[in-house]
Amino acid sequence: MLSTHVLHADAVVDAKTAVDAVTRLDGVVLTSVVCELDTSDELAPSNALMGAIEGEYSQCVVGNLADDVEHIIADYLQVSVGVDDLLTMKNRLNQLYAVNGYINTGVQIPNQEITEGMLRLVLTPGRLLTMTIASDLRDRYITGRLRLNQPFNLVELQAQLKLLEQDQRITRIDARVEPTGVAGSAALLLVADTVPRFAIGVSLANDRSPSIGSNNTRLQMEANNLTGWGDALQGSVSTTQGLDAIDVRYSLPLTFSDLTVTFEHSRSDSSVIEQPFADLDVDSETESSGIVFNWPVISELDSSLSLGLAFESRRNQTSLLGQAFSFSEGALDGESRVTPARLSVNYAVQGLAASLAAKLTVSHGTRALQPTVDDPSSAGPDGSFTAYLAQVQYARMLTDRFYVTAKVLGQYSASTLLSVEKFALGGVGSVRGYRQNQIVRDNALLFSVESNYRFEALPGFEIVAFYDWGSGENASGSVSLGRDTISSLGAGIAYSVANGFSAELYVAHGFTDFAVENRNLQDDGIHFRLSYDYKF
Repeated sequence: MLSTHVLHADAVVDAKTAVDAVTRLDGVVLTSVVCELDTSDELAPSNALMGAIEGEYSQCVVGNLADDVEHIIADYLQVSVGVDDLLTMKNRLNQLYAVNGYINTGVQIPNQEITEGMLRLVLTPGRLLTMTIASDLRDRYITGRLRLNQPFNLVELQAQLKLLEQDQRITRIDARVEPTGVAGSAALLLVADTVPRFAIGVSLANDRSPSIGSNNTRLQMEANNLTGWGDALQGSVSTTQGLDAIDVRYSLPLTFSDLTVTFEHSRSDSSVIEQPFADLDVDSETESSGIVFNWPVISELDSSLSLGLAFESRRNQTSLLGQAFSFSEGALDGESRVTPARLSVNYAVQGLAASLAAKLTVSHGTRALQPTVDDPSSAGPDGSFTAYLAQVQYARMLTDRFYVTAKVLGQYSASTLLSVEKFALGGVGSVRGYRQNQIVRDNALLFSVESNYRFEALPGFEIVAFYDWGSGENASGSVSLGRDTISSLGAGIAYSVANGFSAELYVAHGFTDFAVENRNLQDDGIHFRLSYDYKF
């Protein structure tokens, strides 16, 4: 929210001085009006808070008001004018500036002698003389993101504050513009509330593969703004009957345009617990490390465009009865290793009733850090590959309480991929009604449409209806060919409250049957999640 004292021209211009200056000008015919810029030394400190001066000051033009200024001045040219006429012209110019957001910009008429019909005006451009900030973020974090131009414009400031309020680190902004004792200057008082410094959450969900234990307990911890520069440290620990996993992530903005670097590391150790394989000591160890750069190219109130560049190292090692053993195509002695570079483009647009988000990622396997290399004469997978992943999601509010969401994801690779780069279908995150990772393929297409209805009498409670569809096949050259398609229809309920508790339950009917010996809730199309987050 932004509040302000209205800084009319009288706060900038001494009207009595103007009257005294023009008392001798009755009956003068003006041929031109020229503005001079007021460059008083007392305004100099504001230069650090604002950008370059914008406007044609010699013509009394501020910002993009050239046509309006020209129209006002034209009314007083080539006609005989007096004191009242000139004061009216001055007031009309000052009013024009004010209604267009230049609330502390104004002109005055200095003492002068009219020669050849030329009238001189002095333009005092409005500026921010001081900015007082109260926030857990550093002052430079905020001032560096307020790209204000001279002269000061209230409308521009409001737009900048709304954009700043979209920052994921900021929850609320309260700003106030007040006059100072210096002509043409203003003071900005700004309070920026940030997200809680710490957060801890716990969840229980059946979102893992039943082969390693579907019921997943997860503990997540988060620390925000540790340095005052908007950084974030996140960590999580997950465990099932046959899985232990950790994830660590640290992100830090590098520039005022929010170029951000993120460091990621994850590791998991799993064992197959389903019979008849549980007695064979089938183990898997997966480790991934990476660095991600995200560069916002366009950041506007209703749209954004960003580029991402990531470098990763991913490794998977499998074993049987304690000995290295390859279960997937392309693995050597049970080991698969890839070091991909990924380039992504993200676009999002937000309207009053609809939103659209799209992302395209191109992944290319590099030769860095000794990736898995297959026999050149073989068509099998290795660490050298190129894959394309496209994602599009559209959401629309149909009423105040009813909205629909549709999403499409697709991955394509001309060559076969190692297991860590394949696309998985099945489970709560893709096609509900099936086991997690029911189908794992090189190339895949996923479509999902979901409708949500919020109950007015039960705040936080929603009912959900959905249809999911997915299809996948391996690239030519794979030992496993053929296309598999799965789809489902279902419903669910979701509940969330302000105290951090949330719950989800989905029941889906899958239209394709898969034979399994040990049935699981996922095989019956049931997916659930319970979570609680505490922020402080």
